[in-house]
Amino acid sequence: MVEQHARDFLANTETTSVSAIDLLKEGIANAKSGNKAQARSLLLQSLSLNSNSEMAWLWLAWIAESPKEAVLYLEKVLELNAANQQAIQWLNKIRHHKAQETPVWKCPICLVNFPTKESKCPNCRSIILLSDINQILSNEDVDKSILNQAAERFENIVYSGEIRSSGSHSEAEFHINMGLVYLNMKVLDKGLLHLQNALYLHEDANLRTQVEALISILKQIKERGRSPSQKQEKIVMIIDDSPTVRKLVAITLERVGYRVIAVSDGVQSLAKIEETVPDLILLDISMPYMDGYQVCKLLKSDTKTKHIPILMLSGKDGFIDKVRARLAGSSGHISKPVDPGTLLAMVQKHVVTNK
Repeated sequence: MVEQHARDFLANTETTSVSAIDLLKEGIANAKSGNKAQARSLLLQSLSLNSNSEMAWLWLAWIAESPKEAVLYLEKVLELNAANQQAIQWLNKIRHHKAQETPVWKCPICLVNFPTKESKCPNCRSIILLSDINQILSNEDVDKSILNQAAERFENIVYSGEIRSSGSHSEAEFHINMGLVYLNMKVLDKGLLHLQNALYLHEDANLRTQVEALISILKQIKERGRSPSQKQEKIVMIIDDSPTVRKLVAITLERVGYRVIAVSDGVQSLAKIEETVPDLILLDISMPYMDGYQVCKLLKSDTKTKHIPILMLSGKDGFIDKVRARLAGSSGHISKPVDPGTLLAMVQKHVVTNK
């Protein structure tokens, strides 16, 4: 105990001036009674007369206003006496406690831990904050290999359906992080889609401002590079005999800029495609007249439509159904009931791939 050390120290002190000892005694008494301000003043006066007083430095550490201040006083004790066990134990305890309290921040892109949150990850060198879109777009320092791995990891989570079970707020955060990956990769359309998806899942005023800023930037970029003959929007065709599914797909995709053509069966779709060739087709498997596998084979055998990515929609999620869809020529599979987040991610992936 500090009190016992004080008694031992004072009993064995012969060379220290009486006034310094008296000040030390009075300072310790005030510290015990809780009068820290007065104790600090008296102890500092004592040290002005005898700066080599281990006990005065120990008591200053005891009544220090912060752990940082206490560490400075304890280090002074150890400068005077490197074997002072109380100072050693006390200092180790403070440092251990400080280490436990150190916040750990994990980069949402490369998943590497750092002691403090950074606006730019020291590892993958991505800009993590959305507050300055222009800073993200001008950052050329990113590690592309790490970003490619991150994009693949995020896509695998989307395809597995794992994110759907985490709740809307967590899912929104997931899409924000996924958007950051693609923005740092300069895949701007895809980054925008995920930010819009996050906004759809969880309304946030700051995120809306950032999304609107990104839309404005993309519009300027596209206007500079677009000729009058270029298409200004991507077209998605939904072929499903369920009005509910057709409406859900239309609402989800149209609100982020897609044009949606909705038809109820395969026969009708073949006629519609003669009028307008879509950039992507969402195709239900179970339909009247022709099932989805038959429609897919027909489309893939026609030179006019074989290049169009086709995503199969099915209430079944079995391995056999996925294999049959692949053999028919589909590019992917979306399970029913259709999840808007998964739908947006899958559509954007295959529309971008098909550019």
